[in-house]
Amino acid sequence: MSTPTAGQTPSGRIEGSHRDRPRDRPKSDVPTAIAYALIGLGVVVGWLLYSRLKPHDFVPAPGVSVFALLYIFAQAIERTLEPVSELFAEDKRHRSVLMWGVACLLAMLASGALGVFLLHAVGLSTVPPAVDIGVTGLAIGSGTKPLHDLISNIQASQGTNGTKASG
Repeated sequence: MSTPTAGQTPSGRIEGSHRDRPRDRPKSDVPTAIAYALIGLGVVVGWLLYSRLKPHDFVPAPGVSVFALLYIFAQAIERTLEPVSELFAEDKRHRSVLMWGVACLLAMLASGALGVFLLHAVGLSTVPPAVDIGVTGLAIGSGTKPLHDLISNIQASQGTNGTKASG
């Protein structure tokens, strides 16, 4: 049996390596599992809404991009969830993943109920509606966090400019 050298533990690991340090964040996959369950639920319920309501597929008006509608949806969902975000979890990382799952769920419900299909709008008409609902919901739901950060940064810069001008 060899004697550990300076900087090594008796097991031979180097002190200070990632295996010897305590984890910085809690190891919990529960919020992630809940978020994915919400996404699965969103696809199923979104498809059920689509098959029951039978909305006409959204076709953008001439000169209007389909991405404009996705932006509007993302902003509406982000603004709807922002006031209640503190209710989801105390840990910020858990809250973020749960908010993502809820945002995707809401986007999928809206996609199915209103017939807003991103893949169909860009010309992929052979994609099944359930797949398109999932893709559209993920695109909209995943866009809420970057959109929130962008709006927060714009508001912060406007507030900074306003205080500089008055000070």
